[in-house]
Amino acid sequence: IRLTGFLGSRERAELLASTSFGIHARPAEAFGIAVAEMAGAGCLPFVPNLGGPAEIVSDPDLRYRDESDAVEKIVALLGSPELQRSKRESLAIAMERFRPERFVESLLDEIGHFLEPAVPSERRNQLPEIAPPSR
Repeated sequence: IRLTGFLGSRERAELLASTSFGIHARPAEAFGIAVAEMAGAGCLPFVPNLGGPAEIVSDPDLRYRDESDAVEKIVALLGSPELQRSKRESLAIAMERFRPERFVESLLDEIGHFLEPAVPSERRNQLPEIAPPSR
């Protein structure tokens, strides 16, 4: 186990690329971007069973109630490479919603909906011209 503290983006990417598992020990964190980054990089994150990390990682085998529960779940997963592979595949699918590209797509969709005129297209040519304000 290695406690890293703050890492720059390059260092973080290198660490996550060389890591198979992660333990997120902060209880009741609101979102847990570190958990999303670990899972997105293919690590299996073990997270407390509450707060944002528990919403990100829905698999009960990766969520723990206390230290002894965490140890039990980690040991069980370490003993099964096939289960690790299966959980990585499931987690990769679930993490699609946190990809930066997905965020940008969603944001652009919302902006598009906001900018769409409230008037149906067949009535747009019936609207009066609005003159710009005079100065």
